[in-house]
Amino acid sequence: VEKRNEIKIYPNPVSNKIKITREEYFESGTVVEITNYFGQTVFKSIFKNEIDVSELSNGYYTLKISSKDGTRYYSKFIKQ
Repeated sequence: VEKRNEIKIYPNPVSNKIKITREEYFESGTVVEITNYFGQTVFKSIFKNEIDVSELSNGYYTLKISSKDGTRYYSKFIKQ
Protein backbone atom coordinates (compact mmCIF):
# COMPACT_ATOMS: atom_id res chain seq x y z
CA VAL A 1 0.00 0.00 0.00
CA GLU A 2 1.37 3.41 -0.96
CA LYS A 3 0.26 6.61 0.73
CA ARG A 4 1.65 9.77 -0.83
CA ASN A 5 1.86 12.91 1.27
CA GLU A 6 0.32 11.14 4.28
CA ILE A 7 3.20 12.33 6.43
CA LYS A 8 4.18 15.92 7.01
CA ILE A 9 7.81 16.95 7.05
CA TYR A 10 9.15 20.36 8.01
CA PRO A 11 10.78 22.69 7.40
CA ASN A 12 10.55 22.43 3.63
CA PRO A 13 12.87 23.62 2.14
CA VAL A 14 15.33 22.35 4.74
CA SER A 15 18.98 23.13 5.37
CA ASN A 16 19.94 21.11 8.48
CA LYS A 17 17.38 18.86 10.15
CA ILE A 18 14.06 17.65 8.86
CA LYS A 19 11.31 16.70 11.29
CA ILE A 20 8.65 14.10 10.58
CA THR A 21 5.20 14.42 12.14
CA ARG A 22 2.68 11.65 12.75
CA GLU A 23 5.22 9.31 14.32
CA GLU A 24 2.37 7.60 16.17
CA TYR A 25 1.83 5.56 13.00
CA PHE A 26 5.31 4.06 13.00
CA GLU A 27 6.18 1.18 15.29
CA SER A 28 9.64 -0.28 15.83
CA GLY A 29 11.11 -1.81 12.70
CA THR A 30 9.96 1.04 10.48
CA VAL A 31 12.62 2.24 8.02
CA VAL A 32 13.23 5.77 6.70
CA GLU A 33 14.91 6.15 3.32
CA ILE A 34 15.82 9.27 1.35
CA THR A 35 16.41 9.11 -2.40
CA ASN A 36 17.77 11.82 -4.64
CA TYR A 37 16.39 13.10 -7.94
CA PHE A 38 18.02 10.16 -9.76
CA GLY A 39 16.44 7.54 -7.48
CA GLN A 40 19.69 6.78 -5.64
CA THR A 41 19.41 6.06 -1.92
CA VAL A 42 21.38 8.71 -0.01
CA PHE A 43 20.14 7.94 3.52
CA LYS A 44 18.63 4.90 5.22
CA SER A 45 17.93 4.34 8.91
CA ILE A 46 15.45 2.98 11.41
CA PHE A 47 12.62 5.47 11.93
CA LYS A 48 13.37 8.64 13.88
CA ASN A 49 11.24 11.76 13.84
CA GLU A 50 14.27 13.99 13.15
CA ILE A 51 16.87 13.43 10.42
CA ASP A 52 20.07 15.39 9.88
CA VAL A 53 20.26 16.20 6.15
CA SER A 54 23.02 18.83 6.40
CA GLU A 55 25.46 16.56 4.50
CA LEU A 56 23.15 16.18 1.48
CA SER A 57 23.73 18.24 -1.65
CA ASN A 58 21.17 20.91 -2.51
CA GLY A 59 18.30 19.56 -4.58
CA TYR A 60 15.04 17.62 -4.65
CA TYR A 61 14.57 14.47 -2.55
CA THR A 62 11.91 11.90 -1.75
CA LEU A 63 11.52 10.61 1.78
CA LYS A 64 10.03 7.12 2.04
CA ILE A 65 8.88 5.46 5.24
CA SER A 66 8.29 1.70 5.11
CA SER A 67 6.39 0.18 8.02
CA LYS A 68 6.61 -3.47 9.03
CA ASP A 69 3.16 -4.18 7.61
CA GLY A 70 4.37 -3.17 4.13
CA THR A 71 2.73 0.26 3.99
CA ARG A 72 4.92 2.89 2.34
CA TYR A 73 4.54 6.60 2.94
CA TYR A 74 6.15 9.17 0.65
CA SER A 75 6.84 12.88 0.89
CA LYS A 76 9.04 15.19 -1.18
CA PHE A 77 11.31 17.92 0.10
CA ILE A 78 13.93 20.41 -1.07
CA LYS A 79 17.41 20.62 0.51
CA GLN A 80 18.97 24.07 0.24
